[in-house]
Amino acid sequence: MRPLPLKWRVSLLVGAAVLVGMGFIAVTAYVEMKDSLTAATDRTLGAMTGSVLALLDSPSEEGTTEDDVRAIVGDTTRRQGPAYRVWFDGARGDLVASRQHADLLTAASLAQRQPPPEGERTFFGVGQGGEQYRAVWARAAVGRGTANVAIALSRHPAIDALEDFQGRLLYAGGAVGLLTVAVTTLLVGIGLRPIGRTARALGAVTDRNVGEAQIESGDTPAELEPFVGAVTEMLGRLARALEEQKRFVSDASHELRTPLSVARSTIDAARVKDRTPGQYRKALDDVREDLERMGDMVEDLLVMARLDETPEGRGAEEFDLSELAEELAGAFGRGGRLTLELQPARVRGDRAQVRRLLSNLLDNALRHGPEGGTVSICVATPQAGVAEVRVHDAGGGIPPEALTHLFDRFYRTDQSRTRATGGVGLGLSIARETARRHGGDITVASTPEAGTTFSVRLPAV
Repeated sequence: MRPLPLKWRVSLLVGAAVLVGMGFIAVTAYVEMKDSLTAATDRTLGAMTGSVLALLDSPSEEGTTEDDVRAIVGDTTRRQGPAYRVWFDGARGDLVASRQHADLLTAASLAQRQPPPEGERTFFGVGQGGEQYRAVWARAAVGRGTANVAIALSRHPAIDALEDFQGRLLYAGGAVGLLTVAVTTLLVGIGLRPIGRTARALGAVTDRNVGEAQIESGDTPAELEPFVGAVTEMLGRLARALEEQKRFVSDASHELRTPLSVARSTIDAARVKDRTPGQYRKALDDVREDLERMGDMVEDLLVMARLDETPEGRGAEEFDLSELAEELAGAFGRGGRLTLELQPARVRGDRAQVRRLLSNLLDNALRHGPEGGTVSICVATPQAGVAEVRVHDAGGGIPPEALTHLFDRFYRTDQSRTRATGGVGLGLSIARETARRHGGDITVASTPEAGTTFSVRLPAV
C-alpha cells in the first residue's frame, strides 16, 4: 500500500491538531456554560427562598397563603413548572404551602436529606430521566419559629440550551477542521512547488548535461534551502566524478593503445622479410616487454577499481609500520642501497594495501633516483596520534610545476619515457588513494640540493 502524499499527511496532522485544540476549547466552554447555567439557576432559587422567608417573617393580616407563595415562585400549573414546599419546624411540621411534581419535595424525600443549618441553604438535584430539577432548601428563624422553604426549578431550559450549544460546537468544529485541512493542503502544495521543480530538473539530468544542470532556488523557502543546496552540491560532485571517469577511460585507452601499436609495428617489421633466428628472438622479446607493460597497467587498473569498490574498514588490522618497512627492505635488497631509521609506529588498516603503497614509493625511489645512490626509509611518530613514513632519495629532478600533478592518474614527469624507465603513471595515484582511505595523506618535496622525499602520514593507534 502506497503511503499518502506528504501534503495530505501534513494536512491531516495539522487538521487533527486543530481538532484536538478545538475539542479542548469546546469541552472547557461546555463545562463553563453548564456551571454558569447552574449558578444562574441557584441565584434564582436563592432569590425565591429569600422572598418567601421575608414574606413569612412579615405576614399580612390574613397570614401567608398559597397564592402568596405561588406569586413569588411563578406558574406551577405547567407540567415542568416549579415545585415548592413551605413549612415550620415542630412536632406537626405545620405546612404552609405545597405544590409537587412527581413527588419532588415530599416530606418523605426531604426527610432523607440533612437539613441545612438555620440561616443557611443547601442546593441539590432531584428528579430522574427527563424530569431533572435543581432544588434548594433554606431554613431561617421568622416570627412564628423556624421556617423551611424548599423550591425546585426544572433544568429543562438549561438542558436544551446545553444541547443546542453542544450541537453548535460540533458543527463549528467540523467546519473548522475541514477548512483547516483544505487550506493546509493548498498551502503545503504551494510550499512544496520548489521540490516539484527540483524533481523535474533532476529528471532532465543526463551524463551529457550533469555539469550544466541548475536547480532554481530564487523562491525556495528557508526550510528547503539545505535540500536544494545538497542536491546542487551532489550534481557538482557527480559532474566532477563523471568528468574524471571520462578522462580516466580516455587516458587508459591511450596508454593501452601505445604498447599495442608498438607491438604491432614490431611484428609487422619482423614479417617484412626473412630474419635470422636472433632477429626473430629480439622481436619476440620486444613484443613481450610491451605485453608485460600492458599487463602491469591492467593490474594497476584492477587495483584502483578494487579500492573504489571496497568499503573502508574492511580487512582492517593493527600492525607496525617499522616491521612492514623492514619486510620491504629485505624484499628489495638492491645491494646495500637502502638505509633504515625505524621507530615503533602502530596503525590500523588493510596491511596489504599499505604494503603496496610503500612498495610503490620505494620502487620509484630506487628506479628514478641517482645511479648508485642510496634510498632511506624513516618511520617515526612526529606527534601524538600520527605515524609517518618518509622515503627519500638523493635525486631532485622533479620539476616544480610537476609536483602538483604528480599524483594524477597517468601523469608522468617524463612523457617520452621508454621501456627502460618503466611505469604507466598509476602507482602514485594508487598510493595517494590508499593513504586517504586510511584517514591520512601523502605529500612530496623535491629540490636538486635536498633530493626527493615522499611523506606518508597515517593515524596512529
